[in-house]
Amino acid sequence: MRKTMSDMPIEEFRKSGHQLIDWIADYLNDIEKYPPLSQVNPGDILKRIPESPPQKGEDIENVLKDVD
Repeated sequence: MRKTMSDMPIEEFRKSGHQLIDWIADYLNDIEKYPPLSQVNPGDILKRIPESPPQKGEDIENVLKDVD
């Protein structure tokens, strides 16, 4: 039985997947509180993205905080 998904252990992958689904469910449950139109100007998000990817990935909690 495989114990990892490349560099991520299967159990960590499973836990992260559950956290992502919970985040999506919460978003959809509260969708009426979000504005229907973007609140940022074109290009604002692109300016915040680093030119090269990180050497090591972030945990799902930090990724979801960035999305919020």
